[in-house]
Amino acid sequence: MESLQQAVDLAHGQAQLARGIRERIPGSKISQPHVYKWLNSPNPDQMPPADVVLAIADFLEYRMTPHDLRPDLYPNPGDALPSHMAPVCKCASTFGEFGEPRSGVERRDGDRRQVSDPDFGDFGEPRDGERREEDRRRSDGDEAAA
Repeated sequence: MESLQQAVDLAHGQAQLARGIRERIPGSKISQPHVYKWLNSPNPDQMPPADVVLAIADFLEYRMTPHDLRPDLYPNPGDALPSHMAPVCKCASTFGEFGEPRSGVERRDGDRRQVSDPDFGDFGEPRDGERREEDRRRSDGDEAAA
């Protein structure tokens, strides 16, 4: 319920929040008394109702995310965010738009692995400090021999 009160505060009142919901849900009859009932609900963990969460987030320009409003419905902070706001996974930076490896990545035996970082092993696991130093010495020796 604290998150709903925060949404009301960001909207500058219950009536403005209701208006924002109506503007985003065609045919909605949400009004200020509905918002008041949500704030005073005997089931505060179920408020706001699921069908208005995305409309509230959009009206507030995602200053409150769906996760902030209803973490039971949107358990991950990035859930239901517009694409321009969604967190980018690290794998997206490894491969190009069409799945081709980006620079520093090579294809070997049908799999893709990063080859430019000596701090990580063949499967992306961090190597311990002793192993890294050993690899550096070995690679320095290879360069000197070439």
